[in-house]
Amino acid sequence: MWQWHVFRLGQRTLRHRLRAALTWGGFAPVRDGLWVAPGEVDLAGALEPLRDELADSSVVAFRARDLPEFPLAASVREAWDLVALRGLHERFLAVWEEPARSAASVPPLSSLTMLVSDWLTLLRADPRLPDEFLDDDWPAQRSIAAYRARRSELHVAAVAAFADLG
Repeated sequence: MWQWHVFRLGQRTLRHRLRAALTWGGFAPVRDGLWVAPGEVDLAGALEPLRDELADSSVVAFRARDLPEFPLAASVREAWDLVALRGLHERFLAVWEEPARSAASVPPLSSLTMLVSDWLTLLRADPRLPDEFLDDDWPAQRSIAAYRARRSELHVAAVAAFADLG
């Protein structure tokens, strides 16, 4: 299942903000004004901050399945740069997968802040595509495990360090 979004806006600033909201929501551009996301995305939630500025006719959204005779695989590979996404995961893992590497002489509060920042950067870029479009060794599950492990390790010490600031 895919969610499609079509928009038509004249105002450049609003168009830029809409594109940013769609990107954050996991959408990728297919063609000018046509965006796609895997699965079901909370588009209303993603666009809520812009709702008052969007005319009713400026946004059209629908869900669809691809037809076997015309698979979406090629469009998916064009819409999302899978090589770059893999690189983002690999860079995240290079820093955060091993505890010793990520904890080297950096205070826990700083480490946790950097971990969450790196994680949000990765989340913003990765649309969480269905497995059928990804290689068998796609690193997303390793990234999730690394994030959870490092966050768990750093959380108590970071909270204590934050409490000591006040």
